[in-house]
Amino acid sequence: MINRKNNIIKIIIVFIILSLYSILPISWMIRTSFLEKADLYDISSIMIGKEYTLGYYKDIFGIDGGNILVARNFKEAFINSLVTSIIATAIICIIAVLAGYVFARVKTKLSRFLFSLLLVTMVLPAYSVMIPLYKIMMSISLLDTITGVVLIYISAYMPLAIWIMKNFFESIPEEIEEAAQIDGASKLKSMFIVLPMIAPGIIASAIISFLSSWGQYAIPLVFATSEAQPLTVFLTTLNEKASINFGLISAGGIISIIPPVLIVIFLNRYLVGGLSKGAIK
Repeated sequence: MINRKNNIIKIIIVFIILSLYSILPISWMIRTSFLEKADLYDISSIMIGKEYTLGYYKDIFGIDGGNILVARNFKEAFINSLVTSIIATAIICIIAVLAGYVFARVKTKLSRFLFSLLLVTMVLPAYSVMIPLYKIMMSISLLDTITGVVLIYISAYMPLAIWIMKNFFESIPEEIEEAAQIDGASKLKSMFIVLPMIAPGIIASAIISFLSSWGQYAIPLVFATSEAQPLTVFLTTLNEKASINFGLISAGGIISIIPPVLIVIFLNRYLVGGLSKGAIK
């Protein structure tokens, strides 16, 4: 009994340490975004700032004497992130549902081979294909475009979504579709009949695809340098000539994590449920 209590205490301590490890950087960034610039380099105000300000947020939003140029560029970067993430997520989910259904229901050597080939791309390092992908995008004039970034996001995150959807379709009895086909439904229509049953998988795939696209840095750093530049890359440009503007970068970072945080808070149960069910055939 004593050993069990000791183990529980150890587990609680580990969870507390891990929680602090995750929360501390974010809380520090929040604090920095409200701290006066002079206090950022003052050792005596490391834990408690002498003065706090909303100046960085005014610059980000361009209000009440804020930096209009920074606000305009931030707005463009935010829209770029939102547009690329939403479009990529929508296309990924549509293709994943169709491809997952085919891989789940068509049992041939070719389908198994193609699915295995698809899984291999999931473990392929992104940097290993960066140069050839750059040349391809340059040859078809899609560098620094929303379309180009979306296509790369789709190719990067679609394999995982297809794998999730395939497992979900395999968890649905084929008799349901067969009964629908006996009543005159086509293969495609029978797939739509079981679609509500795999809704958790679709939501989980959508969440993963959106969060991955929203937080991506390496891909847009190479393929979206100006016109299609997202928030992740734009935040690294918020520097002054002789120093790094930690306060402005922190304020922009806080705003940029709001959409992912809201998604995780309100859709977390769909994500956990979808992944746990989709991982079990």
